Amino acid sequence: MAGSVASAAGAAALEVAKGSENGETLFYVVASGFDFVLPQSPLSEKYLLLHAGMLKAHYRILVNDSGAEVEVSLQDVLLHCDQQMKMVSTPVNLSVSVEMKPPHAQGTADDNAMRVDIGTSRINLVLTHSHYVQIIHTSESNIGEQ
Repeated sequence: MAGSVASAAGAAALEVAKGSENGETLFYVVASGFDFVLPQSPLSEKYLLLHAGMLKAHYRILVNDSGAEVEVSLQDVLLHCDQQMKMVSTPVNLSVSVEMKPPHAQGTADDNAMRVDIGTSRINLVLTHSHYVQIIHTSESNIGEQ
């Protein structure tokens, strides 16, 4: 059952990509109600949990290989620790827009620079000492050099 649903979703996405107007290719993804779990370390029971009410992502390849545009938004984002303590007091909305030129584009470095616009609603963090320690340990265990 899951395989047929995934296959149907993949076929639908391919049709959307092929059916884009003006020779542009468009990929559009919508996901709702998902959680991203970031463990403190590979074997730790401590984690940070990011919940998003809605994810929307658009990726558009422009005609004649003239570049691409990406728009990603997350709505109703919540952050919790493994103790179910809220780390943001109200849901947050985030958005990122990116415009990219192909590497071989004509023009100056400024003309061809990637343009990134990041937006966010007001964020009220509730960060306890244990949260701070956990964030430091998480970044050392997952990002830091070993």
